[in-house]
Amino acid sequence: MTTKTTASKARSLSKTAGSSLKESSNTKTAIKKTANKKSSIDTALATKRLPARPVNSGSANKKSNTKAASGAIEALLNAAQAAQRKGDLKSAWKQYQAVLTQDPQHVESVYRMGLIALQMKSATLAVDLFQNVLGIDANHPKAHKNLGNAYAALDQVDLALKHYDHAIRLVPGYIAAMDNRAILLSKVKRYEEALAGFDRILAILPTFWPAYVQQAAIWLALGEPQKALLLYAKAHAINPSDARILNNQGAVMGSLKQFDAALESLAKAIVLEPQYAEAYNNQASALVGKGDLKRALKSYDQAMRLKPEYMDAIEGRKRVLKSLNAR
Repeated sequence: MTTKTTASKARSLSKTAGSSLKESSNTKTAIKKTANKKSSIDTALATKRLPARPVNSGSANKKSNTKAASGAIEALLNAAQAAQRKGDLKSAWKQYQAVLTQDPQHVESVYRMGLIALQMKSATLAVDLFQNVLGIDANHPKAHKNLGNAYAALDQVDLALKHYDHAIRLVPGYIAAMDNRAILLSKVKRYEEALAGFDRILAILPTFWPAYVQQAAIWLALGEPQKALLLYAKAHAINPSDARILNNQGAVMGSLKQFDAALESLAKAIVLEPQYAEAYNNQASALVGKGDLKRALKSYDQAMRLKPEYMDAIEGRKRVLKSLNAR
C-alpha cells in the first residue's frame, strides 16, 4: 500500500557557494563540505518521502497521462535541463517543481533537484531528495552515488560508503562512484584503502589520470615525495595540458631541491594557465632556492597581483625583501 504523496511543503536552500561533485564526472572528484549560507532559491520539495510507484496501475488511464499532459511535462523537463546546463539553477528548480505538480513521482525531476541541492551546498536537502528517488526506484545507481556524495559532505562517512558501494554493485566499474569513494577514504586518512580503491579504477581505466593525482597526494601525506613524483609523471603523460599537474609536480621538485626541474615544470604550468597564482608562488620559492632573489621577488609580485590576499606569497615576499635589504 502506498502513502499519499506530499510535495508542497516549503523549505529554504543555501546560497550558491561553488560547485559540487558532478553527476557523472570522470575528472573532477573533490568532495566538499556543506556551506551554511542562505539561498536565492525560494522553495524546495518537501522532505516527506514520495511513495513507491505501484507495479500495476490498474488501467490505461492511470498508467499514463494524457498526450497533452505528457507533452507539457516533456516541455517543462527540457526547459529545466536547459536552464540547469546554463547554470540558471533557480529557473531549473522552478521548472522541475512544475513537473512534479503534474507527476509527483517523476524520478528524473526529483533526481535533478537533488543535484541542484548539492550544487547549492545544501547537503541535507540533497539527502532528502535522493532518498525520495530511491523510494520510487531503489536501484537507481546515480541516486545512490550522489546520496553518497551528500552524506560525504555531511561527514557521515559510513553512510556515504554504503551508498557508493550500492551504486558500484548495481553498475560494476562505475568509475565516478569508485573515484568518490576512494577520495572520501583518503580524506578520512584511510590511506591504504584509498590507494587500493584508485588501483581498482586504474585496472579498469588506465587512462584515468585523476587517480594518479590523488595517489600522489596520499604519498605526499605519508611523507613519500619521490613516489608522488612518479605518479605526477604518469598523470602528466596522459594529460600533458593540465597546468595543475605541472604545478604540483614543480612544487614537489622544489621541496626536494630539484630547482631547475621545478622551474621547468612551473614555467610550463604558467604557459598553460597564465593566471595561475599558485604556480607563480611556487616558481618564486624555487628561485629563492637557487638564490635568484630578484627574479623571485617578481614572481611573488605576480602571484599577489593575481591573488592579493595570498598569504604564502605575501610572507615569501617579505622574506625576500629582508634578505635583499640585508645585502
